[in-house]
Amino acid sequence: MGQESGLRERKKEQTKRELFAHALRLFEAKGFDETTIEDIAAAANVAPRTFFRYFATKEKLFSLGQEEEDETLRATLASRRPGEDDISLLLRAFHAMLKLEHIDPKQSGVMMAVVLNTPSLRARTLEEMLRMERLIAEGLVGRKASRAEMLRARMLASAAISMFFTALLVWVEDGQKGDPFEAVEASAPLLRTGFVRRG
Repeated sequence: MGQESGLRERKKEQTKRELFAHALRLFEAKGFDETTIEDIAAAANVAPRTFFRYFATKEKLFSLGQEEEDETLRATLASRRPGEDDISLLLRAFHAMLKLEHIDPKQSGVMMAVVLNTPSLRARTLEEMLRMERLIAEGLVGRKASRAEMLRARMLASAAISMFFTALLVWVEDGQKGDPFEAVEASAPLLRTGFVRRG
């Protein structure tokens, strides 16, 4: 029974990934709003009802893998090493997320381009960034932290998330050359030193 259950789950995950891949190609070619669920189902050679079995809406496609990413983020933040500062810990968490098996840098680049060209998805991305900010802040200082501690943690989380997405965006704009985490890591010193130019 265990093997059969595991096989079913793997098949479900494979179907979800295939639907996502076909949808992303269509979004890139036609645009998000212009692509219908029927288009996606036809490209994947399945019935529209199969799509709805896995995703309630087109927008839900962009939540694929979110639970695993959240768990990776929480687990890494909970594994602080002796003497490890917050920024080093955050970098390690971002690196762990980018190394997840389902993360495809090329697909991530297309996703970012689709989001930037679709107002409704840009609004959703803001909500996602705020959710991630709370998750990271709680991972850094815990839910019972003082108001001052939580404020500092949320400000750092907000800055780190902005750095992460901006670094990935620049990596996409530069043609996705090299390891995307290198672009993130290269931006990290700005979190430590700030943006003030002296002299």
